[in-house]
Amino acid sequence: MKEIVIGDGEARKRDVLVYNPKEVEKEKKHRDNFIVDLTKELECLRQLPDKQHTKAVCALHDYKVYGRYLRQLKGSQLRLNKQAISDAERDDGKYLIRT
Repeated sequence: MKEIVIGDGEARKRDVLVYNPKEVEKEKKHRDNFIVDLTKELECLRQLPDKQHTKAVCALHDYKVYGRYLRQLKGSQLRLNKQAISDAERDDGKYLIRT
């Protein structure tokens, strides 16, 4: 637990950063399962005809949960965004509580 104070006087804001090691394992398993599902979706996209492929790419990229782990290459190809995955791993088990 770490206390963070921003500002002075009555306008200051106090935040508490909390780390929960039990949540780290839970979030890692959840993300790993999610990435396996996303990889299967990407494999299915490669087998679609052009017009269906374009619509499916847009739908998958715009999907709130999948979209953050994808990056779009030239030619509307989707790939896993390894930087976003490692950023999510870094934040596992951490919570910010504002008071």
